[in-house]
Amino acid sequence: MQPSATVTFILDSTYGLRALAYARAGPVWLVNSPHNAQAAGAGRAEGLDVTLLTTNGPSPEEWFLNGLDTVDQHHNEQTKTVGYSELQVIGAELTRRIEQYLPEFGFAQWAPTAEGFVAKKVLSPLMASDA
Repeated sequence: MQPSATVTFILDSTYGLRALAYARAGPVWLVNSPHNAQAAGAGRAEGLDVTLLTTNGPSPEEWFLNGLDTVDQHHNEQTKTVGYSELQVIGAELTRRIEQYLPEFGFAQWAPTAEGFVAKKVLSPLMASDA
């Protein structure tokens, strides 16, 4: 079976309640801020999978680079029956440093979007044969 789970990682500290639209479709990680903490509380009240992540570094790029390992540890194929295959990132540009870091987590394709970028994992041959 092909994994189809998308995890959304929001690095915009003012994104707030807009995050709930993504949380209704799948897990969301938000950088911790007053706006995002309010959204996380509202999402949890609805039973949604919303997690706050403390920022570590001076910029959204650094927050991504320092936070991806935590996000991946919670949603990869070693911790879930079917791991996530797509990461939707909001609030950070797709930089060269990020492009160089993504393959360490199994991402093989990525592209900028209007609000950030999306990264996709490539299926292993075993998983592809199950699809």
